[in-house]
Amino acid sequence: MIGPTPPPVAGRPWYRVGMVWLVIALPVLTVVAGVLMVGAANREGIDAEPEPVQRVAQIQTTDLVIDQATRALGLRGFAEIDAAAGRIRLRLPDIDVSTPLDLQWVHATRAVFDRRIALRVGADGVWSAALPSPRHGRYQLRLLPRDRSWRLLANIDDSSRQFELVPAFAP
Repeated sequence: MIGPTPPPVAGRPWYRVGMVWLVIALPVLTVVAGVLMVGAANREGIDAEPEPVQRVAQIQTTDLVIDQATRALGLRGFAEIDAAAGRIRLRLPDIDVSTPLDLQWVHATRAVFDRRIALRVGADGVWSAALPSPRHGRYQLRLLPRDRSWRLLANIDDSSRQFELVPAFAP
């Protein structure tokens, strides 16, 4: 049987009582841990999507005009990654070679790994560029002209070597 709790010692200041420090320290440490957790989560940005979006309640909406234009134009492309040479090559049969193109590498979860590279067209009509570094994880590739009038997309990962760039909406 547990006996009665002894009465507090008279004349002892509050800061000398261990239970008081436990009552103060637990909430303070919880707040500090919460602030550190939020700081770690926001270090690289919360939103991995680089497109401008409108947020209303719990719904995000974005403008799909360029995706609809791509579908209407019937554009497609084929890409090959040559890891040994450190290059990506794209065959774009329906695109004029005088059009300046950008290839965006949008990482699936970490915006710090996003890259944008300018493509150059060779004498053989094949567009190419150096691979971004470092490149690991899942990416969405977005091929866009500089005027942003259309875009082709492909989802790739570390093992992707050949893939097709297609409109966001199927024709």
